[in-house]
Amino acid sequence: MAKKLDFVIPAIGGVTGANLSACLGNIGLVGGFGGISVGLVGMTGIGILTSSAIYASLQGLETNDHNVGLALGIGSLGGIGIYSTFGGVGVAVKGTAFAVGAGSMAIAGGLVGLGIYGVMKMLSPTYSNNNF
Repeated sequence: MAKKLDFVIPAIGGVTGANLSACLGNIGLVGGFGGISVGLVGMTGIGILTSSAIYASLQGLETNDHNVGLALGIGSLGGIGIYSTFGGVGVAVKGTAFAVGAGSMAIAGGLVGLGIYGVMKMLSPTYSNNNF
């Protein structure tokens, strides 16, 4: 992909997250710590991270970058660590709630790890596998 168009991908993800928040309305996280509303800003951030994770995955396949697997693994371990710390976490949408298990938290953590890696890869003007 051209370097000039790299920031279009997270922008599309942010707009998609904001639209999802507007359509679904009240989205929150519930657990032993109480309840937290995710809101517009949180959903926009989730959209940006998700689209950046897709960017990182595609770039990793295109350039045979092995750091993508490392970012995925570290993020997955972080998700499992958060699940181990808080446990019993759930997502509430429009009056209904469902539990989030260890596998789902590992996937979400891996997505966050890939998203952060994708953003850092977009921000790095002189990216190569040797200096990142």
